[in-house]
Amino acid sequence: PSPVLGVLGNSDALGYLIRRGEADTVYLLRQGVRVATLKHTQLAFDFATEVLREKLALRDPVLRPSDYEAFVDSKSLIHSSLNLLKPSSRSKIRQVLLLMLSEAGLLGVGTALGTIQHPVLSPAVLRAIRADRPRWLAGFLFSDTEIGGH
Repeated sequence: PSPVLGVLGNSDALGYLIRRGEADTVYLLRQGVRVATLKHTQLAFDFATEVLREKLALRDPVLRPSDYEAFVDSKSLIHSSLNLLKPSSRSKIRQVLLLMLSEAGLLGVGTALGTIQHPVLSPAVLRAIRADRPRWLAGFLFSDTEIGGH
């Protein structure tokens, strides 16, 4: 199977997609890409878990520029190379990260940088993530209770 299908799980995912219609297959492949993005882009996963998930837990669904800047500042303490980025590079990274999170269903249109929202994952994708590594659900804003409580 392709790397995207591998993200969904194993050969069971391929069989599932074959049994589904074309629209379902495209939908599941898109979700697979979203999972792959969070699994392989540490910055996106960290931002989703450390900022978006925490803001939702505090019932503050508005993502503000100051939230992003505080996150980057905290990461700069660990990764000093972030301090060497030019303002244009920092701006581009922010733009791409926000676009990725929006396409993953984590950010919707709203005030400031967007409104934080829980994405809708299909049951097949949820099963595949739980079988792979349930901790990845944190990147989709699942609480620790939801992750541990299947």
